[in-house]
Amino acid sequence: GFFLTHNRKKYLGRMFVFALISEIPFNLLYYSSVVFPFHQNVMFTFCLAILLMMALERAKSKGPIVFSLAAVACVALGMLLGQLAISGDNGETQCLSMGKSLLAFGRVTADEETRELLYSVTAEDIMNTARSIFAPGCVSRLVYL
Repeated sequence: GFFLTHNRKKYLGRMFVFALISEIPFNLLYYSSVVFPFHQNVMFTFCLAILLMMALERAKSKGPIVFSLAAVACVALGMLLGQLAISGDNGETQCLSMGKSLLAFGRVTADEETRELLYSVTAEDIMNTARSIFAPGCVSRLVYL
């Protein structure tokens, strides 16, 4: 639908409205409650995917380097948030995550704190990091003969 629609903002709006409408039946079916703030139906995930595709399309017009960095950032953010969501569903996974955090950082970081840190990353932060990684003195070239 993203590539076939004539107006992507309206498409996103319709998808969001459908996500809201379908949330109450989803909550009633799975959690026996009208409101359950910890899990949402897949339509919200589709809305997020549409937003990310719109952002990537915008980044693509700014050149291949910006597009590549944006794509990597989107994938990394998606993977991190997905892992956080999955870890909340399984007690064993939560314990392993807490153990790794304790061993690596000397403390256990709450999921909310991790999410807030992830959401606080700006495009400028990513660009500054990319500039430092890809600075002329930091990059080498491998030539195959």
